[in-house]
Amino acid sequence: MTGHSPELSQAAGLSNLRQIARLERLPLLRQHVGMGQAHPGNRHNIRRFPGGARRTDSKPRFDLIPFEFLESVAEVLTHGAVKYGPYNWKRGRKDFFLDAWNHAFVHLQKFKEGDRSEHHLAHLACNVAFMIWAVKNGIVSQEDFGRSIQ
Repeated sequence: MTGHSPELSQAAGLSNLRQIARLERLPLLRQHVGMGQAHPGNRHNIRRFPGGARRTDSKPRFDLIPFEFLESVAEVLTHGAVKYGPYNWKRGRKDFFLDAWNHAFVHLQKFKEGDRSEHHLAHLACNVAFMIWAVKNGIVSQEDFGRSIQ
């Protein structure tokens, strides 16, 4: 129990909804800028938010990723989790990830040919995501692409 009356909670909720509605009417760039102000010349690039909160502004901008992209990738990964188990792709070794690279190109080609049997761009994106993960985790490197799998 917070100790606030239901009327105060409801008023605070309405105030938040009005702020969100006002923010949604802004162009996307203004939405981000309006959430906190970066202070030029600050060597740590700290943003100050209304109310006094501060945060380092060195994080990737996940809000720039189109929702449709995330949704399409999530749909493919959900289907894969049902078929093979969640995170099955993380159990892959170098040969699996090099094969994923080939599958990415197959999906690109099928999309270009007009094949509609699968959401080929979403499958392409998943395979590229797997490759990025494998490279960042030291499973695959650029040098691996010059070698044949044996």
